[in-house]
Amino acid sequence: MASLVRLDKKYTPFLCKAIEAVGSSDFVTSGQYDMENFNLSFEDVVHERDGVRYYTISFFAEEVTAQNWMTATAAEVGGLHVELDVATRQVIRVYGDR
Repeated sequence: MASLVRLDKKYTPFLCKAIEAVGSSDFVTSGQYDMENFNLSFEDVVHERDGVRYYTISFFAEEVTAQNWMTATAAEVGGLHVELDVATRQVIRVYGDR
């Protein structure tokens, strides 16, 4: 079944950087995660830590559904997170749970 994913074009550079960061991370290159089977989650909420404003894009190893969306965390379903600086669009860090 085909589906349309809508993302405001201002977020495209962040998504591209996040995909590149995950693909080149040790988590994926070591075979711990299969990048071809991630489910993507992006909430356009700006977080802040140590004066740096950032977005978090999450790649979940299992599908987040209507039944588990309240409790589906990377720790529960397996996945990776990429934090990206809002101002520079640079990757701050890639981290995961399994």
